[in-house]
Amino acid sequence: MEPVDAHPRGGHRAIEPRGKCKLLGIEITPTTLSGFLSWLDEALAAQVGGVIVGHNLHSAYLYHTNPDFKEVYDSASFILTDGAPVAWDHRVSGGLSGNQRLGSTDWLPQLNLVGSLKRIAVIGASDVSNMEFRSWLEKRFPAVRVEGVSGEAWDEAKVARAENLLVRYNPQLVLIGLGMPLQESFIAAARANNKEIVFAAIGGAIDQLGGNQRNAPRWLGPLGLEWLWRLLSQPRRLGQRYLVEPWKLLWVRLKSVKGRTAK
Repeated sequence: MEPVDAHPRGGHRAIEPRGKCKLLGIEITPTTLSGFLSWLDEALAAQVGGVIVGHNLHSAYLYHTNPDFKEVYDSASFILTDGAPVAWDHRVSGGLSGNQRLGSTDWLPQLNLVGSLKRIAVIGASDVSNMEFRSWLEKRFPAVRVEGVSGEAWDEAKVARAENLLVRYNPQLVLIGLGMPLQESFIAAARANNKEIVFAAIGGAIDQLGGNQRNAPRWLGPLGLEWLWRLLSQPRRLGQRYLVEPWKLLWVRLKSVKGRTAK
């Protein structure tokens, strides 16, 4: 299996078959940074739309316990490797080592390489974080227009504002940071009426790149220690996710394997 770097089909870059992560029971789209950005550029130019998500241990747990969340991931255009354990699992499952771990904070700063990009919408985070992230995008990519709706006090009225933004502004790329699984639920609903838009679930990247939270040093990612940085930075909010949820995921996977062997 080749990384997603080539093989154009019908004038649009093809997405290679998914790569399996057998231990976690999930799939990802094997790719490199350049391959992913090339696909995004061509998807925007062709106005074919799509959904970009990323798999880490938290999403793997939700994938096995939340059917609606699983449906979004199963139908996603691109599933990035957004966690070192996922990258390791893909490798031991027989995948190519050329596949890169790509979190949102890895590829968003490289959007200058996406020449087709002209309009971005940012949905999520607090009022301040949303504004600061939009300012970061505008300064870094002056040729790109940016509008947004914060996720603060998210309710039906905010959903309506976000949906109205998509109609009024007609963005090419929508960056959504509402947290899992809320951001995926919004994508599932919004995608139905906006087939030409590329939606990307980016979680806490709005806070991190906008400067509202200190981002983990990028060298920690390949070592699998980025989670520790985040845990120490926000122990109360992330303690459950990093200290308890992995054990729940292990239990879910063991039950799944036991169920298959018993048949």
